Amino acid sequence: MRFTRRIRRTRSGQYELRLSTEEREVLRGLPGQMRDALALGTDDPAVARLNPSACLDDAEVDAEYHRMMDDDLNAGRLEALEAFEKTVDNARLDE
Repeated sequence: MRFTRRIRRTRSGQYELRLSTEEREVLRGLPGQMRDALALGTDDPAVARLNPSACLDDAEVDAEYHRMMDDDLNAGRLEALEAFEKTVDNARLDE
């Protein structure tokens, strides 16, 4: 069996994606799953791992960090998910 790279950089600097229809279908479902998980908030242990404690020794400092940063971190994740959705079916991508 010959191994072929699924993602390769072209001479023009683009990335060529060689994914099957089934693989792309799986990838198409991931953003929705991630949005659903983010909506659960940090009460869900899986989501809590996305925003780990910044200060294990001081709960007050850690709470303040999360108050200041979690919304921005999640906004960045949502932007990345949107970009992912827009490009998941592309055969070639630019940086």
